[in-house]
Amino acid sequence: MHNYSITGRRSGFTRLRPSGLRRGFTLIETILYIAISTVVVVSLLNVMVTVLQTRQKAGIGTEVQQNLRYALDRITLAARGAIGLNTGTSVFGSANGTLSLAMSGSTVNPTVFTICGTQLCIKEGSSSSAPITGTGVIVDQFQLTNLSVATFPETIKIVLHGKQPATNTAQTALSNLTLETSISLRQ
Repeated sequence: MHNYSITGRRSGFTRLRPSGLRRGFTLIETILYIAISTVVVVSLLNVMVTVLQTRQKAGIGTEVQQNLRYALDRITLAARGAIGLNTGTSVFGSANGTLSLAMSGSTVNPTVFTICGTQLCIKEGSSSSAPITGTGVIVDQFQLTNLSVATFPETIKIVLHGKQPATNTAQTALSNLTLETSISLRQ
């Protein structure tokens, strides 16, 4: 059983409705609901955009790093198998250096590492040059320093710098990477 109350008069007639029941939301309640919902949705969208941008930036750096590490590993592996360093054909102290290694096998002698275009390439013996970095990475520095002394003959410092082609300045700054190592030829 409901209690009824008189709710007001409009045009001379009286309405009865059960007391304690409301007809709906007021205009202020509706506006507040929309405002709060908008703030929550915008905040969630900002979080999603930030997460996606962070994942993209991490992917860019990872690809550059993987390519440059692979190139340094490939050079180190070749140097360990080399019988000597061709100092006459190697270019030291230049951003576009050339490393020429004397190898024991005729099919791989000499093994030459150099920048060809935007990639680091290897040329073994009389074969044509083959890239050892991917097309998604620009290698713009392959600098060699001859550290050879009497106690450490045929020791080389390698500085390898690369970046990923970027569509905007923020990506370019994040994708630059320089790796350095030094290797000694085994004899």
